[in-house]
Amino acid sequence: MKLLRRLAQGGILAALLALVLLPSSAFANTPSRVIDFATFLKEVENANYSYDGRGVTVEWSPSSACTDNRPGHTCLLGEGTHTPDGNNAQRGQGNNAQYQLFSGKGAVSIKNVTFTFKPADFKLCMNSDWRGTFTAAEVVNAELQLLNTGDVTFEGCTFNRVIASPFSCTAKASFIGCSFNDVYNNYAIKDVHAAVANISNSVFTNCGGGIYFEGSTTRTAIDITGNTFSNVDAFAPEDKKFTRGLVQFSANGNYANAAVKISGNTSTGGAGAIRQLNTSISEEVLSLDALLNNNSFDGNALTDSSFGANTVYYNGAYYKTLMDALKGVFTSSPKGTAKVYCKPKADVGAMTHGHVADDMVIYGNGAYVSAGERDLEIDTYKANRNTGKQDGTGAFLDKDITVTVKELDGIAAWGQRNTAHTVNLAFENCKNMQRIYFTNGANPNGKINITLDGCSFDGSPDAVLRANANTTVYSNSPGDISIKDTTFKQISVALNINHKSTGTQNITLNSCTFSDCATPEISKDTKTYGAPVRIVAQKGAITNLAVKDCEFAYSEGKTNCGNGDILLGDGRHDAAEDQGVVTLSMNGTEANVMKQKKGFYGHDGQVADESQGSKTEISKDNLVKPNVDDNFVVDDHSKTKIVGAKEATCTSKGYTGDKVCSVCGKVLEYGKEIAELNHTYENGVCTLCGAKDPDYTPIKEPSQQAQKPGKPSKPTLPATGDVAALVAPLSTVGVALIGYAATRKKRIR
Repeated sequence: MKLLRRLAQGGILAALLALVLLPSSAFANTPSRVIDFATFLKEVENANYSYDGRGVTVEWSPSSACTDNRPGHTCLLGEGTHTPDGNNAQRGQGNNAQYQLFSGKGAVSIKNVTFTFKPADFKLCMNSDWRGTFTAAEVVNAELQLLNTGDVTFEGCTFNRVIASPFSCTAKASFIGCSFNDVYNNYAIKDVHAAVANISNSVFTNCGGGIYFEGSTTRTAIDITGNTFSNVDAFAPEDKKFTRGLVQFSANGNYANAAVKISGNTSTGGAGAIRQLNTSISEEVLSLDALLNNNSFDGNALTDSSFGANTVYYNGAYYKTLMDALKGVFTSSPKGTAKVYCKPKADVGAMTHGHVADDMVIYGNGAYVSAGERDLEIDTYKANRNTGKQDGTGAFLDKDITVTVKELDGIAAWGQRNTAHTVNLAFENCKNMQRIYFTNGANPNGKINITLDGCSFDGSPDAVLRANANTTVYSNSPGDISIKDTTFKQISVALNINHKSTGTQNITLNSCTFSDCATPEISKDTKTYGAPVRIVAQKGAITNLAVKDCEFAYSEGKTNCGNGDILLGDGRHDAAEDQGVVTLSMNGTEANVMKQKKGFYGHDGQVADESQGSKTEISKDNLVKPNVDDNFVVDDHSKTKIVGAKEATCTSKGYTGDKVCSVCGKVLEYGKEIAELNHTYENGVCTLCGAKDPDYTPIKEPSQQAQKPGKPSKPTLPATGDVAALVAPLSTVGVALIGYAATRKKRIR
C-alpha cells in the first residue's frame, strides 16, 4: 500500500494507467526494422541458421563485385579493389540475380522476413563465363538458391521480386504461410529437389509460374494445400505466357510411390493447373479428375505446353492421336476407370474403329476427331491386350463397361454386338458428332444404354464435321436411351430405333430440336421409313418413347417427306405382319405423329394401302398418353372438372375453383376469389360465426350505472426510459456522497 501511495503521489501510477488505456492503434505505426541483404546473412549466421526475423524487412539492390583473383586480369569494374559486400549476386542468369547461399550447412529455417529486391545495374567480374554486365531492365528478380543439404523451411515470409530455390535440399522443403509477388518470367518456388515438400497456405500473385519440381530424387510425399494463385503464369513475355502452369513436375525424379496431395487450392487468371512431364506420375499417383474436384482452379488440369507435339494424355504418358491413346488404355488393362485427357481444342487425329473395352472417361476439352469414321468401336472385333491389335486369339468384350465422353467434337460410336455384356455410353456437350450405331445380330441380349446431353449432329453438306446424313442414332438392342438438349440438322432418320430383342427399351427425348430432317430432298433412299424420329419394335419387344418440349422445324419451302415427325411402326412391304409394342407419351411438343403397319408402302416405294397408316396432328398443349393397344391416346383436355372451390363466409374469402383436365390434371382456367360475406348481428353477436359486434352497446340497468366508492390512488413511478426523473434524485445523492468523502478525507489527514 505504501508503494502504491508513493506511485500515486509521484504521478507514476497515473502515467502507467494512461499507458495501459491507450488504444492499440496508438502503436500501429511503429516502423519495422529494415536491413540489407548482407546484414541479413550475418544475422542468419549468428542465429545458427534458425532465424526468426520478427517482421524484419530485407531490402537491397545488387551491388557489383570482382571475385577474379588472377593477377593482371582486366577487371570489368575498372581500377581498384571491388570486394564482394554481401549484397552482390554470384551470377546473373536470365532475368535473375542469383544468390548462392549456405553452402555446406545443414538445416536452414527462416521465419517472418519480408524480402524486397530492388533491381539496379551491376557488374560481376570473375574467372568464368558468368562474368558480365547486367541492367536493371533485364535482371528484375533475385533468386535465393539455397545450397545447404539439410531441411529448408520458410514460414511467414514475403518475397517481392524474389525467387526461393531450395536447390540442394533433398530431404524436406517447407513453405508455410508465405507470399510471393511480382516474379517475372520465372517460377516463384523453383528447383525443388526434396523428397518431401510441404507448400501450404501461401499466396502467389503476379508470377511467371508457381512451383517447379526438379531433380532425380525419389519422392515420398508432396503436399500442396490451401494456396491461392492469382494471375500466375501470365507475368512473362508473350511467348512464355501460360506455358508453366501453377505447378510443374519435370521429367526427372521418381514419383511412382509418392503420396501426392494437391487440394484446397484456388486460382484465378486461367492458368493450367499442372505442367506434367513425368511418366512416373500415373493416374493412381495424381488423378487429374480428383485434382479438379478438390481444388477451385479456373484453368484446365494440364497446360497446353504439357502435350508438346502430342494431343492426348493417359496415365503419365502422351500420345500423338486419340487412336494411339485408346490402344495405350487397352494394353494397360486398367483396374479402374481409365481417364483420357485431350489437349484443349486440338485435332486428335483421324480414327476408324478405336477399340474400347474398359470403363473410361474421355475429357475432350473442346478437341475434335478430324477424319475417318471417327468412332469408338465396342464389342465388334476380338482384340489382343498384349499387342492392342485385332487378333483371333484375343477376346470380345469381357465385362460390362461404362464409357463417358465429354466435350469431344466429331466423335462417334459403333458396334456389332457379340456378347451379352451391358454397355453404358454417355456423351456430354459433344458437337458435330458423326453417329451412334449399334446392332446386336450375333447376341440379342447385349443391353446398351445411351445418353446424349448438349450434343449436336449436322448432316448438311457444308458442315465442318459432317454427321452421317442417313441415320445418327440407331440401336436394335434393349436398354435405355436418353437424349436431352441435342440438335439434329438435315438428317434423314435422326433417331432410328428398330428394337429386335426381347425385353424393354425406354427412350426419352427432352428439349431436342430437329431441323429440316426427313425432307424429300435428303430422304430419297429412305422414303419408306424416313422421319426425324422412327420407332419400330419386333414381335416380343417393347419400346416406350417419351417426348417432352421438343421441336420439329422446317425452313421456308421445306416439308416432311410424308411419314410425319414421329413414325411409329414399320409400313414397308416386307415388314413383319406382327410387330412389337411401341408406346408414345408426349407433352409440350407440336408434332405430326404417324402410325404405320406392313403394306402401307408397296414394292415400288409408293403408298400402296393408306388404311395401313394414320396420321395425328398434336398441338403443343395436348397431352399424349401411352397406350399398349393403340400406341397412344391424345388428351385434348375436353373432359374437365372444378377443383379447389370454396364458399365465402363472413370470416374468410371464397374461391370459384380451378377448371382442370380430369384426365391429366392440367389447369385450364384459374378460378376467382369471392369476397367475404357481411356479418349478421343479433344482440351484439353474429348469428353465422359468433363474432361480437364492435359497435354494440348494451342497455344498462339503473343499478349498474351507480358509481362505486373510489379507492386511494397509488404513488406513480417514472415511466420506463424517463431518465430525467431518475437522474435528479440520483445526482443529489451523488453530491451528498462526494461531500461526505471530502469530509472523511480531512478527518483522516
